[in-house]
Amino acid sequence: MAEPIVVGVDGSTPSLQAAGWAGQEAALRGAPLRIVYAALRWPYFVPLVPQPASWGPDAEAAARAVLGLPAP
Repeated sequence: MAEPIVVGVDGSTPSLQAAGWAGQEAALRGAPLRIVYAALRWPYFVPLVPQPASWGPDAEAAARAVLGLPAP
């Protein structure tokens, strides 16, 4: 198995473009893709935005849609 392709995103346009490139590269190489989200840490250790329970599956579905991949 190939080593994973890792890309960091922060919501900016360039980082989303990098995620698209990384997804294509992972598909070409048959490698797993790891997307890492980076954000500023709130000094009080309280999330700036509440995280809904569906956030993980929704984020995966959105990533699959961007990359043109079918649902698992």
